[in-house]
Amino acid sequence: IKIKEAHRYKTEAWLERNRSIYRFHSFFAALVFAILSFAIQFPVTASLIWIRGLEIGAWSSLILTGLLALKQIGGFTLDDQLESHIGLSRSARKLMWFLFVTGIVLLLAAKTAGSVCNSQ
Repeated sequence: IKIKEAHRYKTEAWLERNRSIYRFHSFFAALVFAILSFAIQFPVTASLIWIRGLEIGAWSSLILTGLLALKQIGGFTLDDQLESHIGLSRSARKLMWFLFVTGIVLLLAAKTAGSVCNSQ
């Protein structure tokens, strides 16, 4: 009986860990698209081309991050069965995080530069 209880405890812990990971991946995908929608809704008003380039680069990085995040949570499959879900590979997850950080840095740089240029 103790072996069954230990096995059940391990199984429940494994399931909870997987649920937490899936919730985080879903939250991350939603966060990326929320940041992207905010960035597009409130664009930089500076007319300098390099500031616009920073902003477009940020948008592009965030769009790619969002698409990868959707792939990670199974957003591009027609079948909702667990067996058919294929998330991202380790290298694709690294790319997703790199694109996310790049997008945020470029967006902050564009917003900051736009504010400085508009205040002068």
